[in-house]
Amino acid sequence: MDVKGVDEIIEEHKSEDGALISILHDIQGQEGYLPEEALSYLSDKLNRPLSDISRVVNYFDKAFRLEPEERHLIRVCRGTTCHIKQSDQVLTEIKEELDKDEKSKHFLLGQARCLGCCTSAAPVVEIDGEIHDKDSAKSTIIKLKGEK
Repeated sequence: MDVKGVDEIIEEHKSEDGALISILHDIQGQEGYLPEEALSYLSDKLNRPLSDISRVVNYFDKAFRLEPEERHLIRVCRGTTCHIKQSDQVLTEIKEELDKDEKSKHFLLGQARCLGCCTSAAPVVEIDGEIHDKDSAKSTIIKLKGEK
C-alpha cells in the first residue's frame, strides 16, 4: 500500500463534508481495491473507528472491492538485448491488443529492466511469471482474453 498516496488522497478531500466515500473511491482507484491495511491506516488518520469505515464499505458493496481483482501481469523486458531487438515495438503492439476491448482491465501491463533471458528469443515478455517470445506472448494474451 502506498501510504504517501493515501495521505495525499486524505489531504485532497479533507475539507469535504462526508469525504469518506470520496477517499475510499480514490484509494481503490490507486490500489485497485481496498486493502485491509489501507482501511486501518485510514481509521487512524481520520480518528474514526475501523468498524465505521467497514460499515460504509460493506453497505456500498457494489462500489468497493476488499479483494484485488484477478489480473494477468504482463511485463515486457527492456534490457539491452531486448531493447536492441525492438522491445518498444512489442510493448506498443501488446498495448494495442489490450486496448481493443474491455477485457484489457483484466491485464496489468508493465516493463522490466531485464528479465535475464538474453537469448535468441529476445525480445521477451513475461506473462504471469512465464517467459514468452514476442509471438507466443501475443497468442497467449489473445487466449487469456478469450477466457474472460
